[in-house]
Amino acid sequence: MKKKVCIAGVSGYIGAQLYRILLNHPEIEIADLFGAESAGQKIGDIYPSLTKYGQMTIKQLSTLNWLNYDIVFSALPNGETSKYWDLFKNSRLFIDTSADFRVKAADLFSKYYPDQTYSVASKNFVYGLPELFRSRIREAKCIAVPGCFATSIILGLAPIFAADLNDGGVFVTSVTGSSGSGSKPKDKTHHPVRNDSYFGYEPLNHRHTAEIMEAVEARFNQSPKIAFQAHSGPFVRGIHTTILFQSANGRDIFAAVKEFYKNEKFIFY
Repeated sequence: MKKKVCIAGVSGYIGAQLYRILLNHPEIEIADLFGAESAGQKIGDIYPSLTKYGQMTIKQLSTLNWLNYDIVFSALPNGETSKYWDLFKNSRLFIDTSADFRVKAADLFSKYYPDQTYSVASKNFVYGLPELFRSRIREAKCIAVPGCFATSIILGLAPIFAADLNDGGVFVTSVTGSSGSGSKPKDKTHHPVRNDSYFGYEPLNHRHTAEIMEAVEARFNQSPKIAFQAHSGPFVRGIHTTILFQSANGRDIFAAVKEFYKNEKFIFY
């Protein structure tokens, strides 16, 4: 029997991409879509590429009842999911794509997300990176989907720490496309501004640093010193990450990568 799911916040880039993925999942039935500002519209009217499949009308978020679904997805913007936590907290399985519940330590969250309020519910979430936490995810009731930069960086760091290759600090540069800033244009993130420019931002203080540190410590019991600099690149989708580290033991990094990811279907090298 297919799992009945709903998506809250479907009108954003992440919500729309999630909708596309779930449409093709053989074990999933998308029962309902929810939104706030987008309520009353059809998903196909917002994204013409989904017109063929997008005849579902987006319902008002406040009417969501978790009892009607096996899985509840939230793709609401950062800071919004926690505001609606009462709607989601009793879900059979809740999967959130925002940053609201990724960081468990209150002091770390406050340092990197000073504009948001820490939620104690974060302690009940499993960090949703299957290559590192697959067994925990299988048992989880609440899953926090990793951030974009964090995913690319953690996947690069994992073989290094698994093989104990690092002998010092870790230096990371990552370049992201404009779609990572979401669907609402802002002065510095709108694609026409970024299309022909390359620049760094949040110098050595990017908010994804918090979840990177927690994930590495949780999986490998190490507290790495990470210097991470984010950049905006002149493209739309994707992230390119470069990791530099000191290693004195002479082991082959590519052998370590192949060993760590030898059974992973979504890692290519």
